[in-house]
Amino acid sequence: MTSFETAFSRVYDAIFPPRPSVQALLGDLADRAPAPRWLDVACGTGRHAIFLALRGMRVTAIDLDPLMIRQARRAAQRAGLSIDLRLGDMSRSETYRGLGRRIGGASCLGNSLVYAAAPGDLERTIGHIAACLVDGGCFLVQVVNFDHFADRPSYAFPPIPVPSAGLIFRRRYERLEGGVLAFHLELDSDAGGGETLKATHLIRPLTLADLESALEAAGMTVRERWGDFDRRPWSAEAPATVVLAAR
Repeated sequence: MTSFETAFSRVYDAIFPPRPSVQALLGDLADRAPAPRWLDVACGTGRHAIFLALRGMRVTAIDLDPLMIRQARRAAQRAGLSIDLRLGDMSRSETYRGLGRRIGGASCLGNSLVYAAAPGDLERTIGHIAACLVDGGCFLVQVVNFDHFADRPSYAFPPIPVPSAGLIFRRRYERLEGGVLAFHLELDSDAGGGETLKATHLIRPLTLADLESALEAAGMTVRERWGDFDRRPWSAEAPATVVLAAR
């Protein structure tokens, strides 16, 4: 039987196709980075790592999911690129071994930082990233705008059809005790009657204030706050929370 993780890794790029606004923002930051090295935290299938490597950055990309790292490695090989791809936990120091303070820019996109949900994991993760940055190095982080539904007991996103795979992707949050959320994910057959693949993860709903506090505690300064990658002003009604900080 196919697991949710296997199926999800295969259709991830179809569920979340490339967005020109993401590449435009990453490109601008890479072009202004004080060192030609980039750290892509929670890299997924490697889309952003490859984009940055094609712009001439030396990229280190990490992810906890071996299926995602395998996809990223294959994509890098197809593109003829040398990317330092690492299987590792973003909250653990050994994942960043050898990077020192040589990184000009870093990113953690795709609502990934919320998976640093255990006590101390968020602070450790941001601290490790900050320690890799040269002076003036930037860190771009994006999460769902949790300020938008901070008081709701649950929230379901609109389903996303994946016609190429005959699937529908569903996701919803459920508030639990202790300030964490259960993140329920499903892949259903769009024709009905097929197998439903499910997964649930515990995540930490990071508000804008949470992010800014953790970044400042790690010695970084918040430079910008946007409501999406198109750089619209942030508000509690915006679809995302995108924060740019610098060391």
